[in-house]
Amino acid sequence: MLNIGPEMISWLERKQAAYLWGQKSFIKPVFIEHALGNGDLLLAVTPLNTRPNYYLIRIDSNWLKKDDTETIYDHLDEIEDAIEEQCGRRDYEDDDGNECLAEWPALNINSGISWCNSNDLIEAFRTRKKKKAA
Repeated sequence: MLNIGPEMISWLERKQAAYLWGQKSFIKPVFIEHALGNGDLLLAVTPLNTRPNYYLIRIDSNWLKKDDTETIYDHLDEIEDAIEEQCGRRDYEDDDGNECLAEWPALNINSGISWCNSNDLIEAFRTRKKKKAA
């Protein structure tokens, strides 16, 4: 399992500039503490409704292998459940039955999600840390 400590989490979740359709905005990614499978791959999960915001979650490295019989598609519900457990869901009803909409980082997947391997962020953190130490 990827060892991601508090210092790296702070760096991963730092406020940063992001661009969507040429428009600059500032986002704050969310690291999901619960790891799935062997936890050897850091996955960025971007709900289409809340782009360019994204979540980072450790998943089983085998789920992205194209020749494997078990793929990420087979585990989307687990990924969404882990995000929802930590961040809540955007669409919910209050105690009186009124429909409510929570803000980011609450999960909003009504239009789908995209994802990508983000292990390069771990390497970027380590490289940055080495340069600082030198």
